[in-house]
Amino acid sequence: MIHPVRTILSIRLRQLYRIGKDVGWVLLLLLCPVLLIFGLRLLEIVRDSNRPEVGIGFLLLLISIHYTRKDLALLLQIDLDYRRLFAVEYSLGLLPFSLIMLIVVSDWKNPLLLQLGAPLVALLPRRIQQSNRQKSARLLRYLPRAAFEWRIGLGRLWLPLGTVYIAGLLLAHFVATVPLIILIFAYTATTFYEHLENKNLLESIHFRYGLLNYKIRSQLLIFHGLLLPHYLLFLFYHLEYWYVLPAALSLVQLLLWMVLFYKYANYAPGRLRVQNSVAVTIFSVCLFNPLMPFLFPGIVIYLYIYWKRARKNIRLYYAAH
Repeated sequence: MIHPVRTILSIRLRQLYRIGKDVGWVLLLLLCPVLLIFGLRLLEIVRDSNRPEVGIGFLLLLISIHYTRKDLALLLQIDLDYRRLFAVEYSLGLLPFSLIMLIVVSDWKNPLLLQLGAPLVALLPRRIQQSNRQKSARLLRYLPRAAFEWRIGLGRLWLPLGTVYIAGLLLAHFVATVPLIILIFAYTATTFYEHLENKNLLESIHFRYGLLNYKIRSQLLIFHGLLLPHYLLFLFYHLEYWYVLPAALSLVQLLLWMVLFYKYANYAPGRLRVQNSVAVTIFSVCLFNPLMPFLFPGIVIYLYIYWKRARKNIRLYYAAH
């Protein structure tokens, strides 16, 4: 039993290496200072707090990963206890964070929570993804068909996002919870905008409402309507930090507009998918950089350029509209 687990873990390491090559090592190096500052801030929270909110945040993220991984059907065909494999993967994946918190700030609560929680997350029941999609269809019938990205994305990820959503409501009394939920949902939503509508659906939206205007409105209504209870709870518990909420919403809204404009700037009839991961990475480096106030004009220019490209690209195929 040990050998299959060892083999699959080695495959995981190779996959991580390929992901690094796809994103680009230069971009990853550019991200290092941002990640370092974020990591130091997390360590500061761990040091100053007697509560394990950082560990809870990591476990919520792990639960989301657990319910979105797509290799369950393959693992079920192998003579291998996939729960044991998940437990080993999750425990090893969280071990560096546990060691850093234990050694650097002498905190034992968060590392203990992570290392005990990782195997428990591995035991959470899983089903093959298709059944989840079928069950979620009933929950999404209120979304208009023209909100194509959200119907597909929420239908695919309704269970992990629902888990994170409910946990965010329960943990809203922690200051960092709602901003973290906003970021998780925003970066998850960026993946929704990799999918392109078919020609008939796009034309029906464009000729009736105006494509970009409709997409901007629907994005605003769905994203912020979905998270409105979190916004209200943040103001209820942390009114003295009210300014954090508009600051976080402004940043993620810029990110969501970017993926929307990038999608239609690269639209072409017959094309099914737009890979936006590199663009999201570059934009995020600028958006969440400590020098962000100095980079903000560049961010606005970047958005404007892709908005113009998106309009020009749509007019290329639908010149009369």
